[in-house]
Amino acid sequence: MAKAVCNSTPITWIPLLAARDLVAKIYRSASYAERWLFEQLAADRIRWKAEAVHPLGRSLDKFWHGDSGLFTVDWADGTVTNKAMGIVVTTGEAAFTMGFDSVTAYGISLALEDIEALLPAEKLSIALSESPPPAPPGSPPPRGRKLDKVKAVAVELFGGEGRPPESMTSASALKKLGDELQERGIESSPTTQLRAIGRRRAR
Repeated sequence: MAKAVCNSTPITWIPLLAARDLVAKIYRSASYAERWLFEQLAADRIRWKAEAVHPLGRSLDKFWHGDSGLFTVDWADGTVTNKAMGIVVTTGEAAFTMGFDSVTAYGISLALEDIEALLPAEKLSIALSESPPPAPPGSPPPRGRKLDKVKAVAVELFGGEGRPPESMTSASALKKLGDELQERGIESSPTTQLRAIGRRRAR
C-alpha cells in the first residue's frame, strides 16, 4: 500500500530514517530535515509506501495532509501515526469527512529519486562525497568501518574511485552495488552506498 505521485521511472526505496539522514547532511540539521520531509510529503512531491497500516484496511490517501503537530514519528522504526486523520465517507458522487481517527503506517519507505530531485544538486554532491570526521586521538577505530568496506566493493565493481559511469542511473548503480554487498554478507544503508559511489542525484 502506498501514496505515490505519478511517475513511471524505476524507484529506489530507502527507509524513513535514511531519508532523514540524507536531508540532514544537506541542511546540517536533523530537525529541519524532518520538517522538510513532512512539507514535501504533504505536497505529494515524494512517493512513499508502507508495509502495513492500522486500522487494517484504512486508506492512506492524504495521510500526510494536516498539521505536523498531529503526527508522531518513530524514525528508526519507520512508523508514523496521524492522530487526527479524517474518515471520508462517499455517497454517490459526493465525498465528505465524518469524524477523525488515529491511523498508523508501518515500515515506511520513500523514493530516493524524488528526494534527490528536490535537493540542491551542488550541496547534495558535496554531502555525498564527504568523509566522516577523523576520530579524536586515542579513541578506538569505528566498528567495521562500514563505509570503507562498501567503498572497496564499489571500486571493484566500477573501477577508479568507485564512481559508476555517467550513463548508469543511480538506481541501477545502487542495485548492482547492493546485490554485490548482499552476496558478500556486508550490511549497509542506502545512504552509505550513495556516499560510496559519490552520486549527487538520480539520473
